[in-house]
Amino acid sequence: MIFRLFQVTLVLLMVLTGSISRSQDMRPGVSIVIKQDSGSELVNISMLNAKYPPELLQQQINSLGQEVGVAPRGVMIFAQAYGEGQYQRIVKAQFAINGLMNRIRGETNLQALARTFAGAPEPYTIHAIQVILDGELPQERTLRTFANEGTVVSGTANSNPNTIEYLIQLKTQDRSRIHIPLSHIKEAQPEPVAKVQAGLPANVLILLIVFASIAAGALVYFLMVGRTPDR
Repeated sequence: MIFRLFQVTLVLLMVLTGSISRSQDMRPGVSIVIKQDSGSELVNISMLNAKYPPELLQQQINSLGQEVGVAPRGVMIFAQAYGEGQYQRIVKAQFAINGLMNRIRGETNLQALARTFAGAPEPYTIHAIQVILDGELPQERTLRTFANEGTVVSGTANSNPNTIEYLIQLKTQDRSRIHIPLSHIKEAQPEPVAKVQAGLPANVLILLIVFASIAAGALVYFLMVGRTPDR
């Protein structure tokens, strides 16, 4: 987990220092690392905006607790400096919570995370969220991709170290319009279409042949009966 946090911090530092273009539409405004431990989820949040208000982040963490129905525990919010200057820092938060993951069912509550960070006022509005499930491997039910009017979700899996990474694009800041399934939804298989038989059914065809044979025999009989013998 320490290595993963280092990677996330490095990426954020590159964006802040300009090594990665700020014009990228896909760059996340927040990175969330989640690790399941002893039945709880340990959450580490890193905000991209160095001026992000800690009180706003505290409100959002409280909102996350309302989304999952469990209050966060041991919340710590602090600034991690990476250079000189007032705004050379990353605003971070750490806490424990339940209700974000269910490893047995292969579920992840991305909807709760998306709703938590939607609706923040400018200039702190979040348009993309990075979620990293540390130490997890994808299952059959693991959500891979999803899109609707409110969000676009894309997921990737890594094996060194084991992680599942999601990028959630917020197409709306209206929390009531954000709906993301907990797991992969299998598409309903279309029912097989009955084949339309070309021509007549076999039993009808057999009856027609029989009737035709009878009719032909009757015609020959009548012709023979109706013939006048030569004298």
